[in-house]
Amino acid sequence: MDYFTALIDWLYEFLVALGWPGLLGLAFLDSAAVPTGGGPDVAVLLLTSRGAADIPLLVAAAVVGSTLGCLVMYLMGRKGGEKLLERFNEGRRRRVREKINQYGFWAIFLAVIGPPPYPTKLFILSSGVFHMRLGTMLLAVFIGRILRYSLTAVVGYYYGEKATDFFRDHYPAIFMGLVAVLVIIFLVRGYLLPKVNTAAKVL
Repeated sequence: MDYFTALIDWLYEFLVALGWPGLLGLAFLDSAAVPTGGGPDVAVLLLTSRGAADIPLLVAAAVVGSTLGCLVMYLMGRKGGEKLLERFNEGRRRRVREKINQYGFWAIFLAVIGPPPYPTKLFILSSGVFHMRLGTMLLAVFIGRILRYSLTAVVGYYYGEKATDFFRDHYPAIFMGLVAVLVIIFLVRGYLLPKVNTAAKVL
């Protein structure tokens, strides 16, 4: 039995008994720098595969738990996270800082919907170290996690017991699809809409 299968079995037994409070706690720990091997995603898949009735509550629990965990990471960054960042190589730290400074909200948003091994925790910790506005970081995490866990819940509900394999095999493609949608929205809002408005004024 490999590690992934063992993790699924353990999560099923643990979370079926606790339900949404267990999922909230797991999401909090995972985002607060306690490695769980993708536990919240697997937990959402398992719990939502049982039916649709509890899906909104389960998604909310995962989102709130993860957002609170990211808040802990952010505060760690503000209170001396430079020492923690030293565990990462200088080149990676520099690239993350450049992305945060250049893209702000979107850098964190993409980090929290990115599939493993995307360095989500490094981005959250760095947002504190580099003094990103707390409200911006929390909003990016909250919206990103809503999209991520809602998508995970839909996969769990429709694919049932096969959901874990489907999500593990296809999440990179799903992530790229989300990025493509965001790029289209950005282009429409930032480029096409101003031109349409200008043309409308001329007419």
